[in-house]
Amino acid sequence: MAGLIAGVDEVGRGAWAGPLVVGAVILDPTQPIEGLADSKSLTPARRTTLARVIRKRAISYAYGIVLIDEFNEIGLARALHVARARAIAQLKPRPKEIICDGLGSHAIGHIATRYIIAADATIPQVSAAATIAKVYRDNLMRALGNQYPAFGFDQHKGYGTPQHRRAIERHGICMMHRIHFAPIKNRLLNKSNRAVMLKYENIGCGGLTDQDAAIS
Repeated sequence: MAGLIAGVDEVGRGAWAGPLVVGAVILDPTQPIEGLADSKSLTPARRTTLARVIRKRAISYAYGIVLIDEFNEIGLARALHVARARAIAQLKPRPKEIICDGLGSHAIGHIATRYIIAADATIPQVSAAATIAKVYRDNLMRALGNQYPAFGFDQHKGYGTPQHRRAIERHGICMMHRIHFAPIKNRLLNKSNRAVMLKYENIGCGGLTDQDAAIS
């Protein structure tokens, strides 16, 4: 199938906790999808419905995931490259071109790649990628919310909301936090927080599976 374009976008880039998830989608031009837009502007219910339609009608879709242990080891910039490459590698057939939201210059998976600011709001393939990635990651964060109820991950999805900040001030940080992000790094520099970290060391993520993140 010549001329296939894959849209790519990530979710969780600026979060203080949890995985980084990249979505990649090749849309079928014979099956247009109405309502594609910036995933952040959609209600959760609308995103879930739209993600189901995307997965049903797309020629191919995939997720690239960097879990917290790897994220903390390699950092944000490298995690973005890794997650994008993982998502693209799973697409069948292989796209001829990639459009990625944001700024950049490197090719993903040795495929010609264009970076466009706000592509998630203007390019259907990228909007679709952002939507499925958002729904997938939100489900992962709900699972983490059950495992770490004190932090409210199911509500703020790991982002730096006032609620999340208050939880950190009260409970310290847990094994799902991104240690290189300033608010978390500052807590780690506080010796009294090390005991709090020990409290969570044996809990871990529990190995989130596709079933944990299943989208009905």
